[in-house]
Amino acid sequence: MCGEIIMMSYKNAVILMAYGGAESVDEIPAYLRHIRAHYSRMTGGGEPTREEVEDLVRRYRAIGGYSPLLRIVRSLSQKLENHLNEQGYQLRVYYGMKHSKPFIQEVFEAVINDEVENLLGIVLAPHYSTMSVRGYHEALVEANKTHGGRVHLTLVDSWHLNPTYIDRLAHRIEQTRETKFNPSRKVFYLFTAHSLPEKITEWGDPYPAQLHQTVEALASKLNLKAGEYGFAYQSASSHGEPWLGPSVEEKLEQLRAQDWRNVLVAPIGFVSDHLEILYDIDIELTQKASELGLTLERIESFNDSDDFVEVLASVIAESGFKAQLKQQSVA
Repeated sequence: MCGEIIMMSYKNAVILMAYGGAESVDEIPAYLRHIRAHYSRMTGGGEPTREEVEDLVRRYRAIGGYSPLLRIVRSLSQKLENHLNEQGYQLRVYYGMKHSKPFIQEVFEAVINDEVENLLGIVLAPHYSTMSVRGYHEALVEANKTHGGRVHLTLVDSWHLNPTYIDRLAHRIEQTRETKFNPSRKVFYLFTAHSLPEKITEWGDPYPAQLHQTVEALASKLNLKAGEYGFAYQSASSHGEPWLGPSVEEKLEQLRAQDWRNVLVAPIGFVSDHLEILYDIDIELTQKASELGLTLERIESFNDSDDFVEVLASVIAESGFKAQLKQQSVA
């Protein structure tokens, strides 16, 4: 005779947070409007110009007319929840976006309705910056304040040196080297991340240092020698103020001058396919490389892969977040 199965509600949960994107070109004006409002100190806020909308529409159409980010994160959250529950934890996994639906604040309403007591927030960006990760945290904290701070929040600042992240990323780099390049050819390893305004260095922002730490951890893991690898920033905004460099375009020109012919790109600041990957690297940077006579290949993004689920499970374990064990039925 089987014992009673005890049904329990999800008191502990995780929320994965990502930048967001337009799921069709029709959504682009609203998407841009939200971004401009968020970064009003740089953009001045207000309506996006016709030129800004047309430029983003053009780039979106070049990658198929939509960003796959939401679909990837939706699938990832379900896979992570399944994985955690298979490991014996009772954890629900939510997902929310910073600049598009479902907004973090909207998702928090579901957190409240589900009577979650403890929530772990993970931004799908390994490196912390006041201009990026902090904004996600602030959105979560503000949403909680509107409900009287009913939920205990644990926020992961960064996971740029998580051992599983470094290991799985190194494996993808090795796979790309083995499958995309002739073993006898010299290959330069170019690590990239999204550029940010230079002024963050005046604030003591940890972003550049954390990127450097990830690069060096990967170089050590891959046994790369000095001169075989480097770092550059990508996807800088066209707004007037100076952004961090060197840019990936400048780096390719430098590599060509140094007589390199093969470049393996590892976008360490990104975990999912989005405009910065599918357009900025796969189209624009690949074209730039071709014009310079370089062969450029990119590693596959983590997206919703099983190895990225393992990375996030490791990040959760490292966070010290205490997830309650499922109640098991007894015979």
